[in-house]
This record gives sequence, structure tokens and C-alpha cells, in this order.
Amino acid sequence: MRDFGHLFLLFASLSAGLAAHGCAAPSTPGVKAEPAAISAAPTRTGALGANLAGARCQGDVCICRSRAGDPAEKVPPDAGHKRFEIRVGAGGGPATFSAPTLGELASTGGTGESCFYIDVVPGTTHEVSFVAREAKAEEGVSPVLEV
Repeated sequence: MRDFGHLFLLFASLSAGLAAHGCAAPSTPGVKAEPAAISAAPTRTGALGANLAGARCQGDVCICRSRAGDPAEKVPPDAGHKRFEIRVGAGGGPATFSAPTLGELASTGGTGESCFYIDVVPGTTHEVSFVAREAKAEEGVSPVLEV
């Protein structure tokens, strides 16, 4: 199984939103790839070691809000947190979004995407990785990551 690639992102949670700084590949100057820290392809969709938040989440899975505009959650995060929706997927294979401070969010692939909701303290930063892998050799993969 080949890796589609590693995307290393630095997310800064700000009171007004999320500032993302990305880089393309492990060979980018100043970015150190650590393949040993990236887990194997997920065997099921769900969260591992992540504190999922909101009414859309039960256990380690969440239901995606409609892109057409679901109503706001009845219980928003408290004043000390900002809620983020993370959509992860990969047509043609599994995908994993992971961070030592936020946990691991995995989608086993297919044509859809999986959604996760996490509450983050404004002003904190989190180094994350996103990996998408093709399920079958030479068939390719179409990664999806939205925050």
C-alpha cells in the first residue's frame, strides 16, 4: 500500500477562527517527517483518544451536519472553547487526521467523508498530520480534509 503523501499542518486556534499553515511534502525545508508517528491504515471509522464534542457525536463517531445548513446546536461550547468540524475522507482508501494533543480521527474510505467535532481552547496551537492511502495498488486515492 502506497502513501498518497503526508500533509503536515500547523493549526492555531484563534478566538476569531482557525489559522492554518500548511506544507506539501516531507521534503519541504524545515518540516521533519516522522513516519513512525503515523499510525497504520485505519480498520474502522471513528475517533481514538479524541474528546469529541456536541450533540452530533455519540461515543467515538459523529453525524455530519448538512452542508445546506443544519440548525445551530442547542448547546454550544462554553466561552473558553471554540468548536471545530473536521471532515476527513478519501475516495479509494482510508484517511487519518492525527495530533498528539487532539487524538486521531479516521475514515476507512469509500465515497463519503466522516465528520468529527472537537472543542479547542482559543490561542492554542496543535501540530497535526493528515495521511490518505490508496486501498488497492495503482487505483489512486482522492483525499478530503476540511476544517
